[in-house]
Amino acid sequence: MERFFSPQQTFAVRTHLRDSFLTNSLYCSQLVKDAIVDRLRNISGQRPAVQVENPDLLFDCRLYKNRLLLSFDLSASPFYQRAYRSRQLQASLKENLAAALVEWSQWHYGQPLADIFSGSGTIIFEAIYKAFNLPGGLLRKRFGFFNLEEFDRQNFDLLRKNWNYQIPETRLKIFCSDSDASALKAVSANWRNFPEWVRRAVELTQQKSDFRQLKGFSGFCLISNPPYGYRLQSEENLSLLYKDLGDFLKRKCPASKAFLLVGDLQLIKKIGLRPSWRRIVFNGPIECRFLKYELY
Repeated sequence: MERFFSPQQTFAVRTHLRDSFLTNSLYCSQLVKDAIVDRLRNISGQRPAVQVENPDLLFDCRLYKNRLLLSFDLSASPFYQRAYRSRQLQASLKENLAAALVEWSQWHYGQPLADIFSGSGTIIFEAIYKAFNLPGGLLRKRFGFFNLEEFDRQNFDLLRKNWNYQIPETRLKIFCSDSDASALKAVSANWRNFPEWVRRAVELTQQKSDFRQLKGFSGFCLISNPPYGYRLQSEENLSLLYKDLGDFLKRKCPASKAFLLVGDLQLIKKIGLRPSWRRIVFNGPIECRFLKYELY
């Protein structure tokens, strides 16, 4: 431990318990913290300080069936957090789920992309990550391993600089809309966090509009997470929204493909279209269906 951690650094302990004689995670964290302090004090004569918020090093403690695994958290925050979200909305998709939706859609940067329920823009931003082959941690300012004694910042910066980025042959054409003005403000704020060379290669069009007022899309790939009961309370409004969404896709989106993440199985019938395939997907605790529609 002392090879990677010095008494001059701050630390914290995060504990997960399962099927063990200890049942209080805070108590377990306290025991581990005391053991770390005692070990370093016995070796160096100095006592490291505990800092719960933003410590230099975070210890991850997992106690399962009375066996303890103690490790460094080299991420500091979950890897799915890409760090482009300076603003987000309630019920926003996690970045890793949005990335999976884009991957399953088989969208290619040569095809225009649209999200007509954009929220804070997670789906379109994950599509941009895919098109440019951006590493998930590109925009992150900090990792847990930055404070390890052996961390080499020069080599890390060189690795980031020499990453196998891909520059699309043509400028990406991406459209996003939402009926909520705060959603588009969030998209704009998050988009500004991307490198300038990425923003120059993308034609991003935003429009505050209910999808029913849009002119439509021809030859597009549409990927959206329309609202369901957890985001819109009225069942009557939901049924009408999904019926109108099906009509919009049928009448205004010729030669396109639409991919929808739906969290209420009863609402799928309201769309009035037969999906060519469906996948079971969990959005947090909510069992959803990810549906593909071929539009002619």
